[in-house]
Amino acid sequence: RASSMALGWLLTGLAAAVEHRLAGEALRGLADAACEQLLSRQATGGLFPLGSGAFRKNIFQWRINARLGSFASQVYPAVGLACYSRAAGDDQALAAARRTAEALCALQGPQGQWWWIYDVATARPVVKYPVYSVHQDAMGPMALLSVALASGLSDQIPPAVFRSVAWLSGQEELPHVELIDAELGVVWRAIQRDPPQRTGEFGLGRREWLRMNLAAWTGRPDNRPFATGYVCDECRPYHLGWILAADAMAATLKTN
Repeated sequence: RASSMALGWLLTGLAAAVEHRLAGEALRGLADAACEQLLSRQATGGLFPLGSGAFRKNIFQWRINARLGSFASQVYPAVGLACYSRAAGDDQALAAARRTAEALCALQGPQGQWWWIYDVATARPVVKYPVYSVHQDAMGPMALLSVALASGLSDQIPPAVFRSVAWLSGQEELPHVELIDAELGVVWRAIQRDPPQRTGEFGLGRREWLRMNLAAWTGRPDNRPFATGYVCDECRPYHLGWILAADAMAATLKTN
């Protein structure tokens, strides 16, 4: 019942062990099993759900896990499958990672935004905001560049990465706000519809949380314009680490 995000993480680490010949028979078997589990979850449109879809007594949580997927639920499986394909020469894993990358590129917002929650079956965003800065300058590029490292650059990837990063300095939602504070050395966390002090699980306030729950049953897409909103003025350490990881991937592509 591990989340798709956790399986992607696991597979990334196991792929490194396989690539550097540190994995014995048991670890290689675990890598194969993690890959198979991810492949079994991927929807036709290329996206992954939050969880396995295994039935739970909490029917609302089950429905959310089975039908909806966050942006993170796409990034980490794509990275894991791409890394595993390189380490093990697995064409099926590479094809799955490509499908996810292509789906994300097709769903990218007009200013380069990566939307937050998707209906996996229809591959449509059902809750667009928050738009997280770590998705824009790190995780989105990480997913696409991992696929490029495994299979080569496609026509979609460079412009999608450029738009992703450019959003930070040219976002139109709150144009008076600077998300990058060079003096403090931070990137503010998100632009969102809800006041940060009122957000809970998934970074959503009560109304957005209700919308997410309804979307788990109806699949209703989120076509609302961004009229007004807030900046989540915090910066988490993993964000800065993922910036370094994405930059290293880009540098590796340049030298290959």
